[in-house]
Amino acid sequence: MIRGVQDFLGSRTITVIAKSFRNEIYSRLYVRRDAERGKEFAKALAQTGAKNVCFSVSFNAPWVVDLLTRGWSRYVSGAQLVIVDNSSKPEARREIASICERAGVAYFSLPPYRENNLPRSHGMALTWLYHNIARELRPEIFGFVDHDFIPIGHFDMAAHMAGHEAIGVRWNQTANYIFKPKGPASGWFLWAGFAVWRYALIAPLKPNFLPQMECGLDTAGRLWHSLYSRLPAERFEILREERPTVELAGVAATLQIFDGSFLHVGGAGTLAKQGRAALIEPLRQYIAGTYLA
Repeated sequence: MIRGVQDFLGSRTITVIAKSFRNEIYSRLYVRRDAERGKEFAKALAQTGAKNVCFSVSFNAPWVVDLLTRGWSRYVSGAQLVIVDNSSKPEARREIASICERAGVAYFSLPPYRENNLPRSHGMALTWLYHNIARELRPEIFGFVDHDFIPIGHFDMAAHMAGHEAIGVRWNQTANYIFKPKGPASGWFLWAGFAVWRYALIAPLKPNFLPQMECGLDTAGRLWHSLYSRLPAERFEILREERPTVELAGVAATLQIFDGSFLHVGGAGTLAKQGRAALIEPLRQYIAGTYLA
């Protein structure tokens, strides 16, 4: 019987289905972990009058959290920043907590979870904070911003949301080692690095922000099925992207800048692992000196 099913579906399909099921179970178990602490944090946030909130999941890079909190305070209005720490290094959590305390930014330390797949780790963190913090808080507007998505120009979140259901950076469904579209891929979603929604739009969906690689959808891409495919594209504001080149430490570096208001570093938490640790200080100095001085 099992052999017949395997012959019909193919061994790779069986493996993909099994892994997807496993990831769903792990995510549901993780969301239950330390849930009460998240709800208590949400109650404390509510007492500050927080109505529009952007959550940033930090990961092992205190230097970008420092830039993010400074840039947010200087340039962003209409939404409160909250740091939710998913760092795997205890010393990084301590330093990020200290940065937030000095900056007057709300900080929450997620329950630790060992996950080597970074998109999946990020998706589980987003799912945990949504179900245990955002759903308890029930803000008018809520969203996600990468820890290395640094504000560099004025941006009024509430003004940009006027007349829209969500704002963000659009990512399209893409081919990968599992997903091979037979024609042009039609799916798209708002990238988890910057996506802001009206809470009332998201609440009925009970979202899971894990990637769905078998459909070519990265972190937060599952909302294509339940949200983006069902509403006209004009209901969403998509940020414009520019890619200027600057010289850092004698190396030409291409930057990602969105709407002239945000600079995305990209992979800040893993630069050392990528063998690019030498870029960290020049990049930090460039951003701080150019935009935050």
